[in-house]
Amino acid sequence: WKGARGGGMPAVEYQRPMRVTAFFGALAVFLLGAAVYRSSVQQPTVGVSTVTLATAEEATTDNSTSRSLICKTSYEEKNGRTLGYLYGFGSVAQAYRETYLTLNTGEAVYWTVDDVEVTTDEPLKEISVLFKDLDKHTVAINHGEEVFTVHSKVVRREIRDLDQADLDAYLDAAYEIYTVGQEAGVSKYGENFESIYKLLQIHLYGAADKACDHWHDDAGMVNHHVGITWKFEQSLRMIDPTTASHYWDYTREVANGVAWWETSIFQDDYFGSNSPDNEDHIVTEGRWGYLPIMANAREFSTIVNPYGLLRSPWNTNPVPYLMRSNETVGIYADGYQNFATCKDFAEAIDDHSFSDLMNALNGELHGPVHIMIGGHWGMSELYKKIFLKLKGGADAFLLMAKYLWRQGVIRVPEYCAKDTPGEHCKSTCPESIVGAKKGLDVEEIFHRYGLYNVSDNIGTMVRLGHLMGATDWEILQELCSFGYPGEMFTSSAPQDPTFWPLHGNVERVLQLLRVKKHAKKYEFDETWGYEHKSYTPSDTHHVCDWTGVEGMEMPTCYSGTCPGHRADDLLPFGGLMEDQDGFYTNQEFYDLISPGNSEMPYVYDSIDFWPGCTDASLWKEYEIYATKTKSETFNSGSSYGKPAAEGNEGKSWMDGRPPALP
Repeated sequence: WKGARGGGMPAVEYQRPMRVTAFFGALAVFLLGAAVYRSSVQQPTVGVSTVTLATAEEATTDNSTSRSLICKTSYEEKNGRTLGYLYGFGSVAQAYRETYLTLNTGEAVYWTVDDVEVTTDEPLKEISVLFKDLDKHTVAINHGEEVFTVHSKVVRREIRDLDQADLDAYLDAAYEIYTVGQEAGVSKYGENFESIYKLLQIHLYGAADKACDHWHDDAGMVNHHVGITWKFEQSLRMIDPTTASHYWDYTREVANGVAWWETSIFQDDYFGSNSPDNEDHIVTEGRWGYLPIMANAREFSTIVNPYGLLRSPWNTNPVPYLMRSNETVGIYADGYQNFATCKDFAEAIDDHSFSDLMNALNGELHGPVHIMIGGHWGMSELYKKIFLKLKGGADAFLLMAKYLWRQGVIRVPEYCAKDTPGEHCKSTCPESIVGAKKGLDVEEIFHRYGLYNVSDNIGTMVRLGHLMGATDWEILQELCSFGYPGEMFTSSAPQDPTFWPLHGNVERVLQLLRVKKHAKKYEFDETWGYEHKSYTPSDTHHVCDWTGVEGMEMPTCYSGTCPGHRADDLLPFGGLMEDQDGFYTNQEFYDLISPGNSEMPYVYDSIDFWPGCTDASLWKEYEIYATKTKSETFNSGSSYGKPAAEGNEGKSWMDGRPPALP
């Protein structure tokens, strides 16, 4: 029997013994045999999903005699956890997956789901349901004696915890997003479908704008990445409604003694090699082998590279495929030994403020993964030797070059024919801007354009260059050439499929802290803002106005917050919620994605299960860290965090509106 909510696909299927009615048919009888058997087994040792923003310990232990509804899938039966146990609403069921409903008391009862009687002849300890919508459902027992609310949600899980069928469903749907094309995708899946080309275009318009980066290095970073991941998930589910935008908990690698480059994420049956063994660094094996970059993209996007590839404008690489390297300007993994660890997250939590957390999430807690996967090559030996002497920090090469590009110092060719060799399509710093080659003072140039304010290694880099026999002109022009970074280390990072599972940890830790604050177990200053750190090459706190600039004219640059990061700036994502009218501001979106909002369509399988942490709990790891460092204690009355963000200084980005998309 199938009970439908509205027209179209049935919203829920109920499974019960075949003797209730002969209407089930052969398939239902086969499935329900298991349900009949399961009704007689012992109560499993799994927690209760009736919590109100409780702690993990409170949520997984039920010593009361009152009834509570337990929802579990085969995943929860295997891992012994309760789905959605820290969220601020009742029971959670995974949409489009068989879910078993039982009571914590283990008693047999009569079941009614959405006003439809599931059991009639005799009571059952357990029933099996399949919800096919994202909605609230009522589950009543004993003809209305008690009624529970079940929230049917998309469930995001750690990608390596998926069973093979779910892993294949995710990767197949993701591959379709990357290969179907925008026009064909809309025709096939509907007008709201967004292919990788559309998603990448949105990311480029925000992150590769010449004025400033509207997505990174300030307070809007998390919102933008939560939003675009949500859009990616919507497209995934248009292809296959059983899947979700699953996440990668990269803190597991160190805890499991796995070298970062040997993680299963880089196996061919996941996302392919992190450093392909070929001259052009093209990913060639597995389903992602020779993944194409959109060519002839000028009619699709106003931001392309000189060859017309849908790529960062300053990335003049002509090779039209996905590329990766585990070296950054000659430094293996940019000097990092591993991905961020649980302890790194615990240390960031100890700052107790939104503004500090945003800096950590933008930077050390996830940024290095982008660099380690993307890499950077294609320059001469000069800067490789410099960074070898500095023993790391090679990512500064690209970040400083982008800063000069936004200020108009570096100029990129507007057009290069498809057959133009890469060495003849390089960006430069024209003499008309920086001065004549003879007598050029590179330190004066770096001072004039603020590089000494964003890196404390500039002087050392110049001196090392001189010691290696380089002239001031060579030191400057080598930086101006940019080289070739891999996609993950650029504003076209969504071109790399590892981009999508990477940001799950970012949202999970934020949700955990909001839950703990609500439970009065953590002081968290959520004043909108960002803690800008000194000597961070990407954090320039600078905006350049290119309005009316022609030829070799220079933009007007000033110190200020890049639009897109202020609390009342709008995010470029429509259609996230059914009742959404227009675009959300940052503050509105932050309120929307609260872990206590039952209207959100998705949840994570757990926000405090981090196997790389002590007792597999990030919160436990934080408590240990806070105790050991004798940090400020809870409920001390002290004021955590920083003052509220400054006003909307400088000029607006289309008066706070996201950029119009063609």
